[in-house]
Amino acid sequence: MSLKSKPLTAALCLCTLSPFTAQADSLGDTITVTATRQPMRLDESTADITILERDSIEAAGSSSLPELLAQQPGIQFSDNGGIGKASNLYLRGTESRHVLLLVDGIPLGSATSGAPSLASLPLANIERIEILRGPASALYGSDAVGGVIQVFTRRQETGELQTNAYLGGGSQGTWQTSAGLQGGDKRWNYGLNVSHFKTEGHDIKADRSKNPSGYNRDKDGYEATSVSGGLSLTLAEGHEAGISLFHTKSRNQFDSSPTYDDHSQDQVFAYGFYLRNRIQANWQSTLRLNQSGDYSDSYSASGMSRYRTDQTQWSWQNDFRLPVGNLLLALEQQQIKVSSTTDYTRRRKHVDALVLGYSANLGDHQIQAALRETDDSQFGSATTGNLGYGYHLSPELTARLAYGTAFKAPSFNQLYYPDTGYGGGNPDLVAEKSRTWEGGLNWEKGLHRASLTYYDTQVKNLIAGWPPVNINEARIRGTTLSYNGRLQRWQLGASLDFLKARDQETGKRLPRRADRQLSLQATYLAGTWEAGGEVLAVSDRYDDTSNSARKHMGGYGIVNAHMRYYLSPLWSLELQARNLTDKQYETSWGYTPAGAAYYVGLRYGAR
Repeated sequence: MSLKSKPLTAALCLCTLSPFTAQADSLGDTITVTATRQPMRLDESTADITILERDSIEAAGSSSLPELLAQQPGIQFSDNGGIGKASNLYLRGTESRHVLLLVDGIPLGSATSGAPSLASLPLANIERIEILRGPASALYGSDAVGGVIQVFTRRQETGELQTNAYLGGGSQGTWQTSAGLQGGDKRWNYGLNVSHFKTEGHDIKADRSKNPSGYNRDKDGYEATSVSGGLSLTLAEGHEAGISLFHTKSRNQFDSSPTYDDHSQDQVFAYGFYLRNRIQANWQSTLRLNQSGDYSDSYSASGMSRYRTDQTQWSWQNDFRLPVGNLLLALEQQQIKVSSTTDYTRRRKHVDALVLGYSANLGDHQIQAALRETDDSQFGSATTGNLGYGYHLSPELTARLAYGTAFKAPSFNQLYYPDTGYGGGNPDLVAEKSRTWEGGLNWEKGLHRASLTYYDTQVKNLIAGWPPVNINEARIRGTTLSYNGRLQRWQLGASLDFLKARDQETGKRLPRRADRQLSLQATYLAGTWEAGGEVLAVSDRYDDTSNSARKHMGGYGIVNAHMRYYLSPLWSLELQARNLTDKQYETSWGYTPAGAAYYVGLRYGAR
């Protein structure tokens, strides 16, 4: 299904369908912490942000986090055949390694591949997702060239004990269970959630002509067990300490040889401790110590290989409330260690940073600024900055303009991977650097919010190919239209993306990016039941930098549906249908996504 919508048609589409967002009297009442690293109202931010609450996550059913994110404005994705498989996220046309993933504020990803661990985060353990589009290195450092995705695990700030549970299953021998509890009082707040997911899967390399050496007619399953939780204690008024944890252990099958049962055993974890103190009425100090890891042991016909990343991070953030606006001052240090059966020349590095931020609302004017000095033990120092300005043209309409710079240090693979006959890493690589201009309009009234954003990103020294080299420059330009809101019993909205991501030297399209993507969602709410669906339409793409005809992937459209019936205030029955039309398509050349799939589940928990 090719996407050839004209802008006028697209604008009319935006008035029909959409995903859930915040459940508040006004969408602007929603609080975001990712935009500035300080809590602020969504309608006070000059950044381009989407927030997904638990309702929209549950409506996604048995899909994965990358699939859910792909339905959001400005995001495309590809994977190697389905849930649990290697996946890539393209935020505003940048690559996965240009996106920073945070879990409860803790960075999570692989230092060897340089990419975030999105496939390892189960939706059952997630309460909220904040998506920040645009350069954010000034606040968060390397990796945040395209933006930041921050995941908050399930917990409850205050209130009586609440419990939740889910049991479901369906196509391809898929089973999913989860259970959790959350609660708190004036001193203690806590939460604990456990989930298990298992699927027999399907043959992810079903086309022998595209995979003559890796073709194996077997099902490639996936199984994962996850636990997440947190505990906080109010020591005295204005003083709080807390811990958080997230851990996933999984087994993933893949194909690299005709006969061997290729698989990997993976672990992803993030543990954190924080101490928050109100030093004075206008000064709050937050000290954090985080530990995260990305472990993978891969077993194939060629033997066993091990890749492990350990990251230790501490930060001291100080928030000052000034007579006009808010000031942020933070110090950070990150230690990164790689352990592997691969003989890397270097296995460690450290990064130190100083961060300065400011935000203010001056009547109809909004200002956000950030400046960061980063010292990387491999590449020396880098200075990045952001400046955003917003102006209320009317109570409902806001114009915004922003400029930001960012950088991305090469991964350990790109630098130090040994030459095994197919080329190795390139120790002469330099860091990628980007600059982005963007402008937009936000319209908001009650539970309706629409936006139009144009952005222009130039990435110098973009790392591409294998062996990896720095190419001169890539330029990524795009326009995103989006809407979400509620009209009587309908939860509605849509997004439409026009993207032009090109290698400036060759004029070729960057791999796996579509020039057009349309996403539509709608849910009808009717008392004891609700039903809805979503449509995702993506135009054609290429899987290589040369844009060869052989690796051209056609456009496609998929349709999903969901229904939920409340048996009582606490019990509900859920039905899910994925890829209703059984569309055959590719997001990565040579890998076959699942066909039509159906699931049923029983959920326990307060509405």
